Parts: sequence; structure tokens; C-alpha cells
Amino acid sequence: MAGRSVIFTSTNGTQAILRASRSRRIYIVALINVVASAQAIADELDRAGDDPDVLLLCSGRKGGRATSLEDTVCAGALATHLLEHRPTMALTDGAELARQLYTLHRANLGGLLAGSQSGRYLAKIGYAEDVGLFAHARAPRRRSARRSLLEGADPTKLLITRLE
Repeated sequence: MAGRSVIFTSTNGTQAILRASRSRRIYIVALINVVASAQAIADELDRAGDDPDVLLLCSGRKGGRATSLEDTVCAGALATHLLEHRPTMALTDGAELARQLYTLHRANLGGLLAGSQSGRYLAKIGYAEDVGLFAHARAPRRRSARRSLLEGADPTKLLITRLE
């Protein structure tokens, strides 16, 4: 992505990025790119040579004033995959809670997300099948005949991990 413009649309995500704008590095992470993001963050920590803090900032809902299930489980997935690279990393209670949520529901993230407020909203507007697409490290090869929120998107191009 170096030297390229990134267009990222989000209501709460944009506010979270602005709140983190003084950070040395910002990674935008979603379940679809969490494994690659954890690797990129671990590599950055290795290059830094020290042991800097990693803040998992969930954008949430209502301008960050309300928790979102999908953000929390994504933070848990990131914490889980970061620990694979840096097993001595200490987690806060919030990160540990998110990690345990992810671990508990890892086998059925699509079901968990379908029951979230965002999942129910997407189902209400006709995108129930798409909720499962966002619950995997890579989008499935087979798509339904119905228009998808990810229609035409190349999952390898969805990896937006750094904004500089």
C-alpha cells in the first residue's frame, strides 16, 4: 500500500482512527485480515527492538460509546494471533476477555456475528448471508447469485493494515 491512497469508509472506524492518530503506527484490522495483521504487528514489534504497548482500539457503535460484539471478537482474534507470535505478551483484562470470547466462539463466528446488532441489521436489509463472509480469514471462493457486500472484491486486496 506504500505510496497509494487508501479510501476507508466507516462511521465509527474513522473516529477511532482519528483518536489514534498520534500513534507511531495504525493497523486497521478485521476478521478477514486478522492473521496477516497479527503477523505484520509482530514483525513491527520485532523491528522496534523494544517492547512497546499495543493498543487494541475497538471503534464500537455510537461514536465509540457502545460496545460492538464484532469489534470485541475481532480484538480477541488479534490478541490470540499476536500471542502465537509473542507468547510472553501480557494482556489487559479487556484484551483477555476479548480473547476468551473469540476462543469460545472460534468454531462458529458466523453464528455469533449473526446474533449481533450489526448482524441482525444486515439480515434485516437482505444481507444475512454476507455476515459469514466477514467471519473468516479469507472469503469463500463460491458466492451466492445474490449481490454480496464483497461482490467483486479480491480478498488479497482487502488487507489494509497500515496507514502512514
